[in-house]
Amino acid sequence: MYGKKEYLSYPFLYEEKNIVDFELATDELASYLGLCISIVSDTEFKDELIRIAQFVYHINPMVRKKLSINEQEILWLQSRYECYLERTKNRDSLFVLPTGTQLASTLHICRCKSKKIVRLTHQIVSSGIEVDESIFDYINVLANYLFTAAMYANLLEKHNEIAFVSRVYNSKKI
Repeated sequence: MYGKKEYLSYPFLYEEKNIVDFELATDELASYLGLCISIVSDTEFKDELIRIAQFVYHINPMVRKKLSINEQEILWLQSRYECYLERTKNRDSLFVLPTGTQLASTLHICRCKSKKIVRLTHQIVSSGIEVDESIFDYINVLANYLFTAAMYANLLEKHNEIAFVSRVYNSKKI
């Protein structure tokens, strides 16, 4: 350990396993969700984001402590994803730039961070550490939810999405 013990900000910081990176990544995601919560004005949406931030903190020790998210929690999040998917289905494009209101842009950051957590969890499993598969399910659904939640945040503020047309993945010939 480097530095004085009494100044240590997190007891596992100097471990060499990427479990620590997982815990820091979930803490970072929960912190960005906290920023979203501070921005959102819709009470129902705010309560939903608070619940999701709590789930992310429940996930935080799951690799170290071998806990799991239950199926009902995953299904609840999936239902919220489907709700916003339905509410935003009339947008011009499936692919959009991660822009818009401050809330929507921050939700896009959370979406990216969620995908990084899935990737990091995969690396942990590849290193030989067993994790409950509910982590993968929850965080993947969370990334999907955050995308549609960002679209919904823009819809609430009547902010138009900016469609993105890829030069690589476009089905039309250029």
